[in-house]
Amino acid sequence: MFLLLGGGNIWGIELSVDLSKLPATETNTTWTYDADNSKGAFAWSTTWYNQMTLTGLKGDLYKYETITIESEKGVAPDGTDESTLALDHFRFIVKFSNGTAQVTKTLEVGTTTLTWDDLGISENDRHYIDIMQLSGASDKTGNVFIKKVTLAAKDVEYIEATKTEFFNLPTGTKNLKSLTGTNTNWSNTVVPQEFMAGGKVYGDGDGSNEATHVNIDGYDYLQLYISEAQENSCGLRVWVWDDVNKKVVTLHMHPIAEAATVTDWTATTKIASSGVYVTKISGYKYLKGIKATSDWGSPSVYVLGGYLSKGAPIATSTYNTYSLKGAKLGDVLSLNEALTDKKCAYINATALSNEEPITLTPANPNCIIVAAEGKLANDKNVAVNNTVANLVLTDGYSFKAPEGLTAAKAQYERAMTTKFGTITLPFDAKSNESVQFYTVISKTANSIELKEVDELAAGTPAIMQQKGDKVSINATDVAVSNEIKEAADAVKMHGSYTMDTKVTDANAYYIYNDKFWKRSDAAEDPHFFCDAFRAYFTVEGSAAAQAKALAINVSGNPTGVNAVEELTGNGIEAVYNAAGVKQNGMQKGVNIVRLANGKTITVIVK
Repeated sequence: MFLLLGGGNIWGIELSVDLSKLPATETNTTWTYDADNSKGAFAWSTTWYNQMTLTGLKGDLYKYETITIESEKGVAPDGTDESTLALDHFRFIVKFSNGTAQVTKTLEVGTTTLTWDDLGISENDRHYIDIMQLSGASDKTGNVFIKKVTLAAKDVEYIEATKTEFFNLPTGTKNLKSLTGTNTNWSNTVVPQEFMAGGKVYGDGDGSNEATHVNIDGYDYLQLYISEAQENSCGLRVWVWDDVNKKVVTLHMHPIAEAATVTDWTATTKIASSGVYVTKISGYKYLKGIKATSDWGSPSVYVLGGYLSKGAPIATSTYNTYSLKGAKLGDVLSLNEALTDKKCAYINATALSNEEPITLTPANPNCIIVAAEGKLANDKNVAVNNTVANLVLTDGYSFKAPEGLTAAKAQYERAMTTKFGTITLPFDAKSNESVQFYTVISKTANSIELKEVDELAAGTPAIMQQKGDKVSINATDVAVSNEIKEAADAVKMHGSYTMDTKVTDANAYYIYNDKFWKRSDAAEDPHFFCDAFRAYFTVEGSAAAQAKALAINVSGNPTGVNAVEELTGNGIEAVYNAAGVKQNGMQKGVNIVRLANGKTITVIVK
């Protein structure tokens, strides 16, 4: 069906091609624009493989409903019989980026308005328009005049989303953006300014002539999160200052999974894919620059951000945020991406212009949606004026709050199949009839000591005991924080609000099946994953000297029997003191405990 326009324009949103910007020639066609008459002569010299691209008509064009092309009859050159030319018809082509076969439509000159249905283009394919083109007739060479090509929609603004990616700064690390030194206004010849905000890294030079001396003293590793990389196209050099020999040293970035096996950090390597890369900076006082190993030219590595760490490299992850604008829900590709993105931390919906409340359902149920009053009908996790009326955290999904957030009500639940687990919450919480919190207060060679706590400050990693069928934690009028605190003694608890945080530290321990286990020493990529709202702990000293499992003592429990049985999963056959004398039960001090499975552990009761 063809629609002929007459009278006033009923359409409120238009996307028009700038005909003055079309190329003079393209694929057996020519284009001559007449600015005085606002039209162009489109001519073709063959009856096959002839097309002229209509610039700007591509991408997600779902919201548009019609395509209007205004054209006029062409002109035969002097001395040419009009009947030998196609002067009153031509073709229109639509191609797709999702593999759908192209659509071709023959048009008569005049004003023609086509709907998507006229072209046989499905609702899904409208999201994946790769290119729209003019094409010559298939029966004769010829020319026509094109006056206008416009896509139009009714005066309804569909909601669209714009994505921004960030990286999570791990607890206990220092952001490269916060470094200070003799020259903190890093020039483009050292580290491009766009890198500091997340961007491209170019390459050239050796750093010897750079004035930058940014202080990195006291840190062991420099780490970068590579968000995009052309596979093995280049590496990344890190220029550091050797203050003893007064010279620049060039280090190279390696994948974090290979850090434990690297023996020469000056050896050249290539960036193979996105992820965390690391180089060892122990003993160097100043950072002079970061550059790609390739020559000047097109960038092939994109760095989202960087940080310094102590002791061991620390993995990190990324999260996404989205900004929405528009008034009406529709099948818009960018909005669909925002709502199906499990890495989406929060959505800024303050620019929505809808008159009636709508419901948005992100794939990440912990996603916070910031909106104006009355715009959303959601019953949870909506922030209005920095306050969430009902904050509901779902276990197993990542969480990242906008800064300055408070919650009138906050809730977290977890059903565990074991009695003990770890926990980190972004709001203050209290032990209750469903859960008892513990903190780790000391460690010996084979055991750790826990202490009951009634209150747990926001961001404090801890151990918890489930008392009933599930853990249920509720709070009112609380601040919500992204900060995760870290203990400063020999046992350091590390919390996480991110799903599947990769832990590679050889001194890391986790709880599984009511036992504490040391990270696996598997030859290839040794690690474990710490999920959102959980924690793990690390201990100081040589990794090889650490026990593979640690016994538990709960401070204030004079026998310790229940805690040992619950956390080891074994009954107790006998208890001996430090001198090897059998006791009736555990006493204060050192206890040698023989378990039902034949193993012996040490438990300290204070």
